[in-house]
Amino acid sequence: MCTEDYRLWEQLKNTINCGASRSRVLATTRNESVVKMMRTAYKHPLGELSPEQSWALFHQIAFFEKSREKVEELKAIGEKIADKCKGLPLVIKTLGNLMRLKNNKEDWENILKSEVWQLDEFERDISPALLLSYYDLPPAIKRCFSFCAVFPKDSVIEIDKLIKLWMAQDYLNSNASKEMEMVGREYFEYLAARSFFQDFEKDGDDNIIRCKMHDIVHSFAQFLTKNECCIMNEEGRTNVSFQKIRHATLIGQQRHPNFVSTYEMKNLRTLLLEFAVVSSIDEALPNLFQHLTCLRVLDLARNLLRKEIPKALEKLIHLKYLNLSHCHGLRELPEAICDLYNLQTLNIRGCDSLVQLPQAMGKLINLRHLQNFLTILLKGLPKGISRLNSLQTLEKFTVSSDGHNECNIGDLGNLSNLRGELEIRGLQNVENAREAREANLKNKIHIHHLTMVFDPQEGTNYLVGAPRSYSTNLLPEVKEGPKSVVEAPRSYSTNLLPEVKERPKSVVEALQPHPNLKSLCIRGYGDTEWPGWMMRSSLTQLKNLELSYCSGCLCMPPLGELPVLETLEIKGVERVKHIGGGFLGSSSTIAFPKLKKLTFRNMKEWEKWEVIEEEKRLIMSCLSYLGIHKCPKLEGLPDRVLLRTPLQELIITKSGTLQQRTNRILERMDKKYLISQ
Repeated sequence: MCTEDYRLWEQLKNTINCGASRSRVLATTRNESVVKMMRTAYKHPLGELSPEQSWALFHQIAFFEKSREKVEELKAIGEKIADKCKGLPLVIKTLGNLMRLKNNKEDWENILKSEVWQLDEFERDISPALLLSYYDLPPAIKRCFSFCAVFPKDSVIEIDKLIKLWMAQDYLNSNASKEMEMVGREYFEYLAARSFFQDFEKDGDDNIIRCKMHDIVHSFAQFLTKNECCIMNEEGRTNVSFQKIRHATLIGQQRHPNFVSTYEMKNLRTLLLEFAVVSSIDEALPNLFQHLTCLRVLDLARNLLRKEIPKALEKLIHLKYLNLSHCHGLRELPEAICDLYNLQTLNIRGCDSLVQLPQAMGKLINLRHLQNFLTILLKGLPKGISRLNSLQTLEKFTVSSDGHNECNIGDLGNLSNLRGELEIRGLQNVENAREAREANLKNKIHIHHLTMVFDPQEGTNYLVGAPRSYSTNLLPEVKEGPKSVVEAPRSYSTNLLPEVKERPKSVVEALQPHPNLKSLCIRGYGDTEWPGWMMRSSLTQLKNLELSYCSGCLCMPPLGELPVLETLEIKGVERVKHIGGGFLGSSSTIAFPKLKKLTFRNMKEWEKWEVIEEEKRLIMSCLSYLGIHKCPKLEGLPDRVLLRTPLQELIITKSGTLQQRTNRILERMDKKYLISQ
């Protein structure tokens, strides 16, 4: 608890009065006034670390990787510095990280003798150790840290968003050899290593994606920016002159918030809205855009926009970051948005009513990030997007059936700087392999997560054998079979078969991704054969693979040869009846050497899974999880998978025959750590 406002506490307390008898509420705070305000029945003051514990913690951090000689040289000074931390773990950790980077005895003595320890203004709330660490930061990183005061206390901070906000304020010193985003990541890691952030959440590649700030660190950031950063409610109560405020977060509780006080902040650079309820801000936007023309950052996420954004948006010519994510009522963006030529980030994630983007999007020459995931009604992208050479983020690319005003697959080829995640939808609209090759996916080295989606449509005719409505007599001496027309001699023209597309395999073959790919998902693929680059197992960095509703495929590709594959999910491949040795591949000594999680779903015709015994060849040596769901015809699991892998968890659902047989085997083998349901 941070607030001393009894009204806020009373609102929360009233909702929990219905708790059962002997229920208790445990609250933590570092403010004695909060204890009195809550009228607590019991108070337990937490003690400080003892001098011995303080020194042990400081020693562990400050002397990390230092030589024995250097430790002996600095030990006496270090003990005095640790003693000044007064037993506070965060202070010890922060100062320890600062001293870990200093090897010179003179630097250690300067910290010990610093006048900062004597400043009265830090006696109650702010630690001198934080100020010392702050002063040691490079000037550019100081600005980035102090900007974090704009987030409310205990906020979960998205690192990707934080870096984009820094970019919008021109805080990141980049050059031609290093992208701004990379500089921002380095600045964040610099601050994280010095304990300015904590509670890290990481992705599968061990990159920090979310974090928090300790209350003390947050208070310190607010102290540094008390005239520039402001967090206020809708009533606009603040002790700071509106003219001085540069960065503001407006916290609201009303469905129709009042922005009048915000209009007076003429020099505002950042406006973030944090509403506890879904709020309608349609009426406020025109005045907002008229008054706050200095904005660099505008975050309107998760608000109810029943109308289109007003044309007055064009007045925000300095705007670099615009977040409209999860504004579910938003149907279209005004053409005026295309005049914001400084815009770097446009976030429309989750705008599930958005039906189109402005045709003049190609004018946004500085746009680097178009975050458009979960825009389910957006059927295509304006043709001009292919001219945005600085674009790094494009979460969803939809291949339109209208190739005149909207992008086709070849337009991806111009976006050479794309990185991170990319979902390509509408692949059924790609006419031929030549067009697909123009996307140049093979050379997009920074795309690490790729999704390919076919949306099967009735009546689509692929060049896999002449459609029944057309006579094959026009192609003499062409044998029957699934590949017949594809393999027709070149002297025979296929122009006699109007509007016939190449088979999906040819399209996906031409969309071969770069070997750097880390995760791949293919959905709705309708061909009977897999593309050659999957059969050759060329994706040497692939960790995650999903094959979904590939209804035409009759067998599985040799996925066992993928050297670093960790998770594999196969679902809805309904025509597969038998999975045999080809699934494991043949070139490696260990099949699926890194696979940890394997899941099959909705395999309605799957009857047999067979693993051939081979001497000196291991199978799935890291497998810990196996899930089988809705596979009603599957008779049993291979013994080598069930009994000779380090399996820890087995989940079987809606697969009656398999469940019964597997349970009997497990009972005989006493495999109690396996779970079957």
